[in-house]
Amino acid sequence: MNKLLFANFARLRKSKIFWLCAIIMFGFGVFLSVNTYYDAKAFKYKACLDDIFFTYAPLIGIICSVFISLFLGTEYSDRTMRNKLIIGRTRSTIYFSNLIVNIAATVVICLFYIAAICTFGIPLIGVFQSDASIIAEYLFGTFMMIISFCAIFTLIGMLIQNKALIAIINVILAFALIIISSAVIDSLQLNVETYPEYTHTNHSAENDIEYSDDGSSPPDKFIIKGVKLDIYEFLIDFLPMGQAIQYRYRIANEPYKMPLYSLGITIVTTGIGIFVFRKKNIR
Repeated sequence: MNKLLFANFARLRKSKIFWLCAIIMFGFGVFLSVNTYYDAKAFKYKACLDDIFFTYAPLIGIICSVFISLFLGTEYSDRTMRNKLIIGRTRSTIYFSNLIVNIAATVVICLFYIAAICTFGIPLIGVFQSDASIIAEYLFGTFMMIISFCAIFTLIGMLIQNKALIAIINVILAFALIIISSAVIDSLQLNVETYPEYTHTNHSAENDIEYSDDGSSPPDKFIIKGVKLDIYEFLIDFLPMGQAIQYRYRIANEPYKMPLYSLGITIVTTGIGIFVFRKKNIR
């Protein structure tokens, strides 16, 4: 395992797609900091770091899908995967070493964005307004979310030998998750906006904001209710991109659940990936 990790990290340092993704994330962080500063001046409102810090959450899902697809696809196109098997490396260690490197690379790419936000955002728009405990909880949650993204895209990348096909499937999957998660969240927000007098708590604000009625039961007029409402709420907490959107806009009502879902996704997809990869015929 150690030799495989060393070889993968050595390849990562020379990977053009890795450095390109890192530069894109850093540049996006710089742009967002400067743009927010000038917007705040132009429209005369007070910006804070909270508004832009977690913007990386949805974006990193797309970046991750592109990076992992091309990075793993090269293993097959250059016959590196077959060579690892020929010299006696087990399929499980190959899978785990690739997953670990993918996670590490994606986290580093994400840290490039955070470095840009801290370097340019703090001097321009100030520090966090939310409690440190909330920021720490969201940070932990986003990194668990990144691990689940990597597990999903690694599963696809390890089981398909065509680099172009890996990229197509992973990128389409990333955008499909965005569309599905956005649609579910929009539907739930419409529920709340239509009947705002009933209890809704926003844990992302500096102080919890709660609206409640006079104690009577909610009416049957809700657009989404019952089992359907439970399914929708589960989906936005379970899907990695649903988590990402909630982290981005700081609208997670129960953020403690999402890292557990991410862990479950990681374990299940990795288990499936190793099981299938062991039986796969490598050309």
